[in-house]
Amino acid sequence: MNGFRKLLYKIPSNLVTIETLVKEANLSNDILANMKKGGLKHIPIFKEKIEIILQQTLSKIDFSKIKGIVIAQSVPFKIDLKLEQKIPITTISGQPCAITHLGIELANEWQKNIKQDILLVAIDKPLSIDKRLYFNSAMGDIILVGVLSNKNVKHKILSSYVDSYIFADNGEYSDIQDINRFRENNPLLIRENIINNLKKIDLELNDIDYIFPHTPYLQIWDIMAKVLNYPREQIFTKYIDKTGHLNSNDSFFHYLKAIENGIITKGNKVLLVNNGFGGSRGSTIIEYIGGQK
Repeated sequence: MNGFRKLLYKIPSNLVTIETLVKEANLSNDILANMKKGGLKHIPIFKEKIEIILQQTLSKIDFSKIKGIVIAQSVPFKIDLKLEQKIPITTISGQPCAITHLGIELANEWQKNIKQDILLVAIDKPLSIDKRLYFNSAMGDIILVGVLSNKNVKHKILSSYVDSYIFADNGEYSDIQDINRFRENNPLLIRENIINNLKKIDLELNDIDYIFPHTPYLQIWDIMAKVLNYPREQIFTKYIDKTGHLNSNDSFFHYLKAIENGIITKGNKVLLVNNGFGGSRGSTIIEYIGGQK
């Protein structure tokens, strides 16, 4: 059985209001109103240097058992893990919002091949205010650290699936026709990703107890509940007012927070899904084995 023996997150306690961020970025009141309509209120932002927070998080990992490291970043920037041991490291990027799922695929296959623990480090932190605010959403900071193993697994990985079909390759600066084409196709492509992932392990959507999505705003999941014919109350977006959009890692945060709050219990099967603007999608299906609070 493969999965996460340990899965941790670090999210800032420092919450900044979207009003403050919109004012700092000199954006319009219309954009602020749209953010509020989407359920955004506060965005977690590290006050300390990200390197300090990362070292504090990594201090909880026993590196004597780690034989490989995968670093996944939606927004790439240089990271120094300050390791005492020599451990092979692979860094991946290039699939906004879906890169952590690709990191899981890579780390999981690596672990299966060498039968040794692999560390996944996923970090999202915008480097400037204009990178933090886009398309009526706001991105917070987060560090996610997971040890993939075949021993003492707490979060069994049933399947991961990542796909890309790029409609708009330049973010907000893409041609408006490409942006509109992406938005028209996005719900159906999210559904296709989810269904293809379920097919890999012969599951149906009604076998999934909860969907934990990324949370740039609420409206996309109101639509997806209808597209999937899946109960909206089981698409978990409860914490968006305190997280905003955590890029590739918000679905993982929401999942772990739901475990902490007793919402997810032993044996639950969940689907974590992140769909990035422009055309990247990633999803991971996990069975919670229990033992991590």
